[in-house]
Amino acid sequence: LFHRFFVIFDEPQIKLLRQLLLHILLLIKLTGLYSQQPNYLFEHLGVKEGLYEETLGAVQQDAKGFIWVNTSTVLQRYDGHRFISFFPGRRLPEGTIRAMKMDQKNRIWLLIGDAHFGYLNPDDFSYHPVKVDAPELYGGIPTGMYINRKDEVMLVYDKLGYITYTDAS
Repeated sequence: LFHRFFVIFDEPQIKLLRQLLLHILLLIKLTGLYSQQPNYLFEHLGVKEGLYEETLGAVQQDAKGFIWVNTSTVLQRYDGHRFISFFPGRRLPEGTIRAMKMDQKNRIWLLIGDAHFGYLNPDDFSYHPVKVDAPELYGGIPTGMYINRKDEVMLVYDKLGYITYTDAS
């Protein structure tokens, strides 16, 4: 009875089976390599490391890899070693920093106080104000800012709507 289930392979079949087994083992090995979890490096940055305060409004990364953070009182750039601070009333308009977004042209858009909207050029740290012509019924004070997939900056007015800024407008 046993001899019915026993199969005898000739030399070409044995070579083919070895190649097939080798490919299966290689595939298993490669699958194991790619399925490993990536290693992430986390580093705590706080007041002790130069962060102005630990309550952040937003975090963005520019095209050169610098990390930009904002609190309500300061905008900071982190280069991996130290922070550079930009305070409203000095390089930026006076007021509370209410929103920060980075667009695809590497501009840092800021909504400051009740009336200031513009962007900071991260290369030369120059601030460029942008005039906002909102409908009168909006009340003049945007409550938020968003940048859509078309890289248009949108100022949001609570319960009223939004207006969109493009470079052409």
